[in-house]
Amino acid sequence: MYPATFLVIAAVALMFSFWVGFLLWAWRSGQLDDQQELRRLPLEDDLQPNMERQRNG
Repeated sequence: MYPATFLVIAAVALMFSFWVGFLLWAWRSGQLDDQQELRRLPLEDDLQPNMERQRNG
């Protein structure tokens, strides 16, 4: 086998292990909980400054 084959296999294994580690971190830290609420959060943050401008102006 060529030495580059081992490099490719090692790179793919490293990327896979980072991916699995990221998923484990996200699951254990609660990043994947309540996706329905997280989908609306940016909209709620954008509406608050507009409401404040209307009250002040």
